[in-house]
Amino acid sequence: LHADAVFSDDELAIARTLLDDLGEPPSDCPSASCISRTAQFRVWRCPTQAAKFDEYVTELELPVSLESFVTMTSSPRLRKTWDSTTAYIKVLSAEGPTVLQKLHAELGDIMTLSWGVNTPFPLSNRQYVMTRRLGVVPGIASAYFLVDVLVPPTSPLAAIPTEKYVRVRDYCNYCLMVLDEDTGCVRVRTRYREDPMILLPSWLIGWITEKLLPGSVRALIHAAVKFQAAS
Repeated sequence: LHADAVFSDDELAIARTLLDDLGEPPSDCPSASCISRTAQFRVWRCPTQAAKFDEYVTELELPVSLESFVTMTSSPRLRKTWDSTTAYIKVLSAEGPTVLQKLHAELGDIMTLSWGVNTPFPLSNRQYVMTRRLGVVPGIASAYFLVDVLVPPTSPLAAIPTEKYVRVRDYCNYCLMVLDEDTGCVRVRTRYREDPMILLPSWLIGWITEKLLPGSVRALIHAAVKFQAAS
């Protein structure tokens, strides 16, 4: 990561791939399969060799402003106002550039968070200790990029007590949010991976994820519309 930058070169490459793939299956995963499709969103399952768990790519279109959606999804202090699964979210630190401070209202665009989430059976309630980075991508107009990754296991923050939650060991979320100039809507493309933290056969874990993930996307769309209306 460059000292004056929010994202690494690899992360910027992911952002550009997400942009180039808008409306299409993931170009970097020839074996991707579409597991859910509606007029507003699509979800692809992407088997991976480098990780133990499959990745998922989602794309959705939202009838809200770009700034409203970025504010809703990036601000830790607003999370519980629209996400009923969030038990708590704490900002452990905030630093770096303040270019987008007006959207998330923290001290910097690079935040370290402790996030507790209530999850449906058979998943365990989980805790993420992660770094969140929000910024713009050079060369992409009217777009924001949000990256959530876990803190390294060697970080002192990794020793934060888990209380009644299970600490998630593998998680990443790359989210590109861009304004569609033709429709005025927001197009969101996300690449996501998570360790479900349950001892079940991989085929069953995949089945559970494929059942739960589309519902989460629907809930996000509903929350975004409601959030903007209340703002």
